[in-house]
Amino acid sequence: MFEKLLAKRHIRHLDFSAIRAKLVERLGWTENHAKDAELGYKRFLYALAHKDADDIISPPSEDVDEFWHQHILDTRRYREDCETIFGHYMD
Repeated sequence: MFEKLLAKRHIRHLDFSAIRAKLVERLGWTENHAKDAELGYKRFLYALAHKDADDIISPPSEDVDEFWHQHILDTRRYREDCETIFGHYMD
């Protein structure tokens, strides 16, 4: 239970400003569009962190999936964030 509370806190404090900037610059998203995708991505991470082994999580929207992909591209940071949130690399 304590790990799940720490995961929630870590997710809430993730700084995705660089990812938002990439999405605005490279994909032409508006800042609000990128912020909405970030919120959806954080909710997705929270759901993954709190699911039981038998739970099934719906796939994320295309925007959230793109945000996730951009996070993965920052390999070092993604691995560190996964270790903190999930205790292991999430692929």
